[in-house]
Amino acid sequence: MARGRGEVELILVSPIWPGETRGYAIAVRASLRQYVKVFSRVHFLGLVEQPFQDMASWKPWPVEWIHHPVVARPKWFRFLKSLFIRLPAATVRYAAAAASVRESVLRIRDEARLRGRSVALVFEDVPLAYFLPALRREFPEMRIAVRSHNVLVKAFDGCDREGSLLERLCWSIELAKVRRFEQSICCLADRLWPISAHDSQEYVQRLSVRSHGVVGVSLNTTRYADVGSGDPLTVIHIGSADLRKGRGLAEFVRRAWPAIRQQVPEAQLVLAGRGTERFADAAQGIQGLGFVSDDVSVLEKGRVFVNPQQIGSGVKLKSIVAMLAGKALVTTPTGIEGVEGTDGEDFLVSRDFEAMAEHVGSLLKDEHLAMRLGQSARAVAAAEYDEDALARAAVPLLEDFAGLVSASGAST
Repeated sequence: MARGRGEVELILVSPIWPGETRGYAIAVRASLRQYVKVFSRVHFLGLVEQPFQDMASWKPWPVEWIHHPVVARPKWFRFLKSLFIRLPAATVRYAAAAASVRESVLRIRDEARLRGRSVALVFEDVPLAYFLPALRREFPEMRIAVRSHNVLVKAFDGCDREGSLLERLCWSIELAKVRRFEQSICCLADRLWPISAHDSQEYVQRLSVRSHGVVGVSLNTTRYADVGSGDPLTVIHIGSADLRKGRGLAEFVRRAWPAIRQQVPEAQLVLAGRGTERFADAAQGIQGLGFVSDDVSVLEKGRVFVNPQQIGSGVKLKSIVAMLAGKALVTTPTGIEGVEGTDGEDFLVSRDFEAMAEHVGSLLKDEHLAMRLGQSARAVAAAEYDEDALARAAVPLLEDFAGLVSASGAST
């Protein structure tokens, strides 16, 4: 715990429980392990469908787990409902929890006061800051920060240029609401911490908003240290095939994979993640495994990892995981945003699907090249994304925030 900050407790509002396998959960785990170094206690408000199942592994840490159940609605439902309100679809699922979140914040603040402590609040990503305006009005003395996992206005960039006329119209309305919402939240927060330096620049360019520093990510590097090199003719991908990421994967399967099979007829493609079942095609050597609970078991299968993501924002954690596992990573410019490393040395960046097919084919045909690329990637990722590296950057920012809270508490 940081010296002189032990009198500040933190309320952390998150859309997911911390974990080691899913991208969002990995990012929350990373920040939580930094928060407990600075704040005397963390009250974790999880707006999640199911209760947290891994409290035992956090017992040494001063964390209170508070479950605020939310109902996961289909994307089309959230989108349709948002058409009739001023807020974007990404916030719809949290509206029903407003009263219970307010009650938790009030209770925690009052109990902390009895202990002689101040309370700060952090929203773990922008959509959850749906609650920020109301909480700001009711608790004007409370200091509030937002740790942004994605620049929302960039994450859906281009959606208003695809599909039917009606779809494009709906998306243009939605993106306008996203822009207004995100800009207002960034201005209301006392601190804004993007997840990467790249996102920090995006906030300036797209919303004219300056952040207060980057709170990045760390991973359990030992989890992937012993992952084997895998079959030299097998290509793997791990990640959900959702609205954004699924488009790039579908294009890869349609445009790049046939060209890869022409170069290397024995090549196999293993896809894991929600929605990947739809790509299964035995005749083309494609396995669609769907959701898997153990990413290591999939990483063991192949030597080459592809991340064909076309749109999105934030740090591409699947790319970092591939690097930590020693895979030869082939990705797009979007798929490597926010990730440390050098194109041509630690991964290969493909500007289009023709180039991606060439890159993957060259790695399948040259085992030594694939091994060399994977080894370099592992070394870079292990150095850049361990917990100590994140602490060096994040703890000073959190101490500054805790100091702001302490000063505010002393003056009220």
